[in-house]
Amino acid sequence: MDIKGRNMESIKIINRGEILKILYNNGQMSRKKIAELIGLTSAAITVNVKEMIEEGLIVETGEVEDTKRAGRKEINIDINYKYKYVIGVCIEQPDIIITLGRLNLDIVDVYRVPVQKGVGYRKVIEIIKDGISIILNRNSIERKDILGVGVGVIGEVDSTLGVSKNSFGIIEKNVPIKEELEKRLNMKVYIDNNVRTLALGEILSSKDNSNNESLLFIKYGFGVGSAIIIDNKIYSGNNNKAGEIGHTIVYPDGLECRCGKQGCLETIASMWAVGDRLQKIYSKDNTPILYEITSGNINDINKDTVLMAYELKDDLVVEIVDEALYYFCLSLENYISLLDPSRIILYGSMFEKDIIIEKIKNIFVEKIKDDAVIEKLQRSQNNGQLEKIGPISIVVDRFISNGGYL
Repeated sequence: MDIKGRNMESIKIINRGEILKILYNNGQMSRKKIAELIGLTSAAITVNVKEMIEEGLIVETGEVEDTKRAGRKEINIDINYKYKYVIGVCIEQPDIIITLGRLNLDIVDVYRVPVQKGVGYRKVIEIIKDGISIILNRNSIERKDILGVGVGVIGEVDSTLGVSKNSFGIIEKNVPIKEELEKRLNMKVYIDNNVRTLALGEILSSKDNSNNESLLFIKYGFGVGSAIIIDNKIYSGNNNKAGEIGHTIVYPDGLECRCGKQGCLETIASMWAVGDRLQKIYSKDNTPILYEITSGNINDINKDTVLMAYELKDDLVVEIVDEALYYFCLSLENYISLLDPSRIILYGSMFEKDIIIEKIKNIFVEKIKDDAVIEKLQRSQNNGQLEKIGPISIVVDRFISNGGYL
């Protein structure tokens, strides 16, 4: 193809992408309205829409209401969200989650498989391959009806090469996940860091039209992760390491982190770090409420029992959790100073507890002396769901932005 031909093809993809993004964010509307919003001629809209209707990607949904004018009625169009299915895979502990969904991020089915640290990539690939077969068979769906597979992997990921560089021990380092899965599945596969996929899922599901908004997305749970969103796009950095708030150093010469460094935020503020500290002091005398909740079984110390003991004001539990939250807030304050986000989205079961949110606000006001942060803090609108929605979003975002092509 000559240069002119390539340029025309690029323009076509851009125009189709703009049409699909308008419909995805705003819902059904007429061709005329779309032309007004994106500045294309009616002829250009008509040609592109006609092509996408023939492909089954766009459908006509009926006449526009209240046009109040004589002549030919305007017809609304919308994305055909049943055009294809999408599969999402979330690789982290304690489960690999395989999700079947639609282009509008509606979840059709979910399949979970427990996974242990050190399971190895060959086993993980087989789990994913078998899980996808199971989920397709029980929904009577053929592989040709799958648009693609999005994979979110914990740790450092090169999304361009499709390589998991360091999953903190779940699988080996430098595994070409994209290549391995595409060989076995015969489907298009796209991967990214798990927290970045969650952030993308939050953006797409919100249908937010603010194209110039910058956000900080925080996941707090077993580990502490974050993603940076600039102009509604995920920022990965030069080496795909941007946003690793959990691996910023807060306690030099502190404990060794699972990433290999010492004194990372995760070694103090994560739930695994809190649990580890509590196990060392756990007793009927030291942690009486936690001891009673867990019936004296140290193996039952987990996120839920710790939060329960915290709410019931078990003194040493409160002390350790409050210290974790203090260091978390310090790191968050540093990120805010560098990035100046318009909003900070908080994701994870920790943030579902009002007592935790109030403590975080108190730390910012009383200790850090930055009460302006309070107005920026928002709970995710998808708490508990983004591990399913996020990986699907990788495929959907690429498909919509590329004008219905992968």
